[in-house]
Amino acid sequence: TPDNNGGCAACAYGFFPKDNKCLQVSNLCDGHNIQTGACFACKFGLSLDPDGSCRDKNCATPSQDKCQSCKQGFKADENGVCI
Repeated sequence: TPDNNGGCAACAYGFFPKDNKCLQVSNLCDGHNIQTGACFACKFGLSLDPDGSCRDKNCATPSQDKCQSCKQGFKADENGVCI
């Protein structure tokens, strides 16, 4: 929802307000804080870091919400998660 100053007063579900813009929450979140975008829980069995981000502990090279390359012995599935 736009405010009178050209920023966002409220954001749609799956987005959170930051610097007068609505930013998308990570696709890896399974529930998030609507004010900060921090994840409450993670999808695909990923680890929740203290900062509220989801991390694939088997990923060697993370890239946004997917893993570009996995650690030795692991392979990325269709969601970009190392299994």
